[in-house]
Amino acid sequence: MKSNKTADILIVDDRADGLMAIEAAVDLPNVNLVKAHSGMEALQFLDAYEFAVILLDVQMPGMDGFETAARIREDKRYAQTPILFVTAINKDDRYIYKGYDLGAVDYIFKPFDAHVLKSKVKSFVELYLKSVQLKEQAEQLRESERKERFQKLAQLEIESLKRYRNLADSVPHMVWKARNDGIFDYFNQVWIHYTGLTHEQSIGNGWQEACHSDDLTDFLKVWIQAMNNGEAFESEARFRRHDGEMRWHWVRATPEIRAGQVVSWIGTCTDIHAHKLAETKLI
Repeated sequence: MKSNKTADILIVDDRADGLMAIEAAVDLPNVNLVKAHSGMEALQFLDAYEFAVILLDVQMPGMDGFETAARIREDKRYAQTPILFVTAINKDDRYIYKGYDLGAVDYIFKPFDAHVLKSKVKSFVELYLKSVQLKEQAEQLRESERKERFQKLAQLEIESLKRYRNLADSVPHMVWKARNDGIFDYFNQVWIHYTGLTHEQSIGNGWQEACHSDDLTDFLKVWIQAMNNGEAFESEARFRRHDGEMRWHWVRATPEIRAGQVVSWIGTCTDIHAHKLAETKLI
């Protein structure tokens, strides 16, 4: 099995010659051998590596191989990691059964056949690398699915925005949109044709150039109060037409609410100049 990945193997033996013998036997490509001279030292390596196979000497001073294996199995990450016991002394059946009870996958006696040990370790390494490859492929598939879902949502958002703008451009009113903080970020074509201001000139606070200075202060007070309360509002103000005439408009805005929070504001400006003049004349 060809792979660019590396498998870490932990070999534990209190004797230097024992470590050298195992190291020579399991000299494999794509393998990094980590050597420990005691059970306690072996436990210290668990957090720093993700071992594909662990080879344990049974007879060691202090913490023997059985206790080391039991401590290793307490770590959930190593609950299924193959453990091979390598021993020259404990050949009695009860020791062998004890090793299997602790989750060992094999029990190898010294002097061992290097080819046999290498073959067994190689099989476990290949299984480990294959499992890593499958995990990566599964993650790539999940990432691809996430990207596909995101692209679909983005496409739907774009289509929805296009429909919204087409609808906004089709009504005979000036339509605008503002963020939840009151910063204007969209105006329909009616606004642009009416005021003569481009979209770029109107967004942010640029729209104020089209509003009569005598009406702007009162309008902003109503607008700020509505933002603080999160409620719809209505107001009247004069806006300059592209030919310079100031005409009265009825302004109405409604908050867009998601999960109980205002995310934006949608507003309209309707020309009521004729009605305003008739009202003034009547008064």
